[in-house]
Amino acid sequence: MGRLLGHVVRHQKQDAISLWHWIRRRDHGVGPGDRAFGYASEQAPIMFALLGVIVVETTVVGFLLPWWWIHVLDGIAVVQVLAAIASLKVRPHVLRADTLVVRSGPMIHVDVPLELVVSVRAELKHHDGTSTYQVRGDELCLVQGNQTDLTLELSDPVSTTRSNGEPLLVRVLRFRADEPRAAADAIREAVERRRTALTA
Repeated sequence: MGRLLGHVVRHQKQDAISLWHWIRRRDHGVGPGDRAFGYASEQAPIMFALLGVIVVETTVVGFLLPWWWIHVLDGIAVVQVLAAIASLKVRPHVLRADTLVVRSGPMIHVDVPLELVVSVRAELKHHDGTSTYQVRGDELCLVQGNQTDLTLELSDPVSTTRSNGEPLLVRVLRFRADEPRAAADAIREAVERRRTALTA
């Protein structure tokens, strides 16, 4: 129970930080010279629709029920949905000179040294289930809308942390990008530059 509560508190804190970055129109963890790849273009409209439903429900209930605490709960729900949208928008994948950072919101973060990348492919793959986080052996799939469209294969596994805090070794990484072909091309070019720099 304590571990679950800690996970929820961490998640809420990260969502609040994401909302602050979104308000300030700044991406989290993207520096000068880095290239960012978004992945929320399909999911964000659904979440905005959910937000609209909550706002309408809050307004209607406000006219029907005089209980102040219901309005507080509805206000919290609005802020949480906004924070969830922000967490996807301001935490893109980041391509740096020596590392690719693959993310899914605030809780999944995989640092991939470019010299370990064996192949990168833009390929659409469908996934079963409702989880956005799927693990099969040393394969990690960060699913959006039951799909991934980029596959990264590594020569050696990299270490990351599961959403519940447990360690995980990943050698194959499947994830989404708004423009998968452009992302794959950029990653390939960065891998070649990194290899050239290491052998020079």
